[in-house]
Amino acid sequence: MPDGGTLMVETSRENLNSQQVASFERANPGTFVRLSILDTGHGMSPDIQKRIFEPFFTTKPIGRGTGLGLSTAFADITHMSGGLEVESEVGKGTAFHIYLPIEAARQSTP
Repeated sequence: MPDGGTLMVETSRENLNSQQVASFERANPGTFVRLSILDTGHGMSPDIQKRIFEPFFTTKPIGRGTGLGLSTAFADITHMSGGLEVESEVGKGTAFHIYLPIEAARQSTP
């Protein structure tokens, strides 16, 4: 958010059914930890949203980013049988919702 704004982080416990996890590659219905990161930044157009998880895709100028952050996050979350959703509207901000099965969250706790 180069022009400032608000960043919010929320957590919750969610019970998801088969319809709700259908868009997640490896997830099964069950109990998930949801981590939501929301901002009031510039937001993204639908065309950009379609590509944000592609490796090396970036909207930043050359030298300002590799385009690997979101694709790596997507791969890691999918590997843990979770899911990642994005909501965004130009001029209104963006929300990322990360869903991890409760068992995966427990296993990663030291």
